[in-house]
Amino acid sequence: MSPPTDIWLKPGQILLILGQTQSGKSVLATSAAASVESGTLVIVDPKGDPGALVPNCAVTTSALEVVRRLPGRVCWTPDREELGDLPGAWDRICSRLLKLAESGYSSVIVVHELGDLCTEARIGPAFRQLVTQGAQIAGGAGAGGGHITQIYVSQRPRHIWGDVKSNARHIVCMTLTNLDDREEAARLMNDIYEPEKARRLIVPFALPLDHSWWYLSPEYRLTLHTPVELPH
Repeated sequence: MSPPTDIWLKPGQILLILGQTQSGKSVLATSAAASVESGTLVIVDPKGDPGALVPNCAVTTSALEVVRRLPGRVCWTPDREELGDLPGAWDRICSRLLKLAESGYSSVIVVHELGDLCTEARIGPAFRQLVTQGAQIAGGAGAGGGHITQIYVSQRPRHIWGDVKSNARHIVCMTLTNLDDREEAARLMNDIYEPEKARRLIVPFALPLDHSWWYLSPEYRLTLHTPVELPH
């Protein structure tokens, strides 16, 4: 199955999507997740956005219920109690995903606001291991291990854990009206053949709120893409 976007995620890769509210970042993340036909999928959606759901995905407000349902396909919309310690609850889910990967199960995660789960200065130990080792847990498929493909969405690129940015093989920039955020996005999205291209095109002008997006591919090429629609 071809993905409904121009992004093809290989197993274990990280896709980082940057954009403010109404920029289309959640639509793009859901479109990328929809290309995963089967297998374990965990969606983290603190806002309870119906657009975050994909087919055949259970919805729960409890991190413990997420853990119980794995391996499986589940969307976690935390309740008021768990909103008090989202990073801690998420780290318990990450621990379960890592244990599954150690047993050969592969997973996909979609986080619709990364800033709720970590900061530039703090990240849970299991989440940190997932980010840095997710492409090859327990030696990878060849050694009986698994991988964890990761899709992260964030409104403020300056305030997220550095390893997420440095390990991302796919980076998308949608509408960012804050100049400092666009400068950070441009820093992350240098085209290998045109080093000044990102700074020249991303920093001076914010994209309109029409769901268009800049994309840095794993080959470090920067391109502009038209909006995507969710598959029907």
